[in-house]
Amino acid sequence: MQATFRGAALLAYPICGVAVLFVTLSCGSGKMATAKMGTNMEAAHVNAGLDTLVTQYELDESIFPNPERGFYLYSNLLELDTDIGRRRDEGHTLVWGRVDMRAYRDVLSLPPSLLAAVDNGFTIARDQGMKVIVRGSYGSKGPGGDYTSYQDPPRRHIKNHIEQLAPIFAALRRCDRPL
Repeated sequence: MQATFRGAALLAYPICGVAVLFVTLSCGSGKMATAKMGTNMEAAHVNAGLDTLVTQYELDESIFPNPERGFYLYSNLLELDTDIGRRRDEGHTLVWGRVDMRAYRDVLSLPPSLLAAVDNGFTIARDQGMKVIVRGSYGSKGPGGDYTSYQDPPRRHIKNHIEQLAPIFAALRRCDRPL
């Protein structure tokens, strides 16, 4: 079974005063449809002195879930249902995986248990043929219990958290984890 890279994006920015970490990662297996290569890719192979890659497709008029679009299933990535793939039959292929990081706002380093739980959530999603849009959230209410008193965690903490999560994201991007 050959894995193919689908895409990755990493953004960290404040939204309405709330520090948010967004990541969209996906590695596919035989469960996901692959994209058609265009003539630009073929031209690049020819110009690079490589053999031309020719892909032939058969007409398929059946309805199947698009792994890149659709409605999200909201879930806690740290406690992802090990049978989330059953939702593909309903046309769902995307999981909005929330990672609640409120407990780590004032902590420089994320604990290994959290990193393992994030990695496990991605593993479950991948094994079930789902794509994950990750949202790491430090909360939205401040010390006053409202949205107006919210303050982002120290930049140093956010940067360190991203650096700790980066190897997990990189492994998914390279699709070097066993299928």
